[in-house]
Amino acid sequence: MTRGVQEFRDAALRQGISWWWVGACSMCNVPIGYVIRAGVRDGREVAFSSDCGCVSDGTLDPRTWDDVADHYNLQRDPQVIAEYDRFWGFEPHAVLRAEPGTGVQPEFTPDQIMEGIASALRERRLDVIPGLLKLLAVQDPDRAQSVLDAFDVASGLRGRL
Repeated sequence: MTRGVQEFRDAALRQGISWWWVGACSMCNVPIGYVIRAGVRDGREVAFSSDCGCVSDGTLDPRTWDDVADHYNLQRDPQVIAEYDRFWGFEPHAVLRAEPGTGVQPEFTPDQIMEGIASALRERRLDVIPGLLKLLAVQDPDRAQSVLDAFDVASGLRGRL
């Protein structure tokens, strides 16, 4: 089953998605992926980020929604498809629904997600943090809550400093 561009646009708005991890740097293992942000043309613009600094200069590479859909539609591993479906809020494919005990493992560990959050904070790219927190909450709800608590403490201190 393939998914179209409009499905991804709608899901990004509905789910508040601002960052979609699709891989990791082969040198430092920091997640890389698509950045989705407010735009002027069709409401949301897409870029690709490999901002770990190992193999790029940290700039965003402009992409299209077709690139996002193509990345999804080229997947053949049922576990990856299931993870992507959960991330985007899509109904699982019929084949995956028929096998509830498939042992689907997440593509990124909570440690990698935490590194992504730390990287976003260092680079002041706060718009990607909500998407990263959602991904972390799926895998490790307690850890995601501790990050939210830390943000609450930090925001309270910021007003007093």
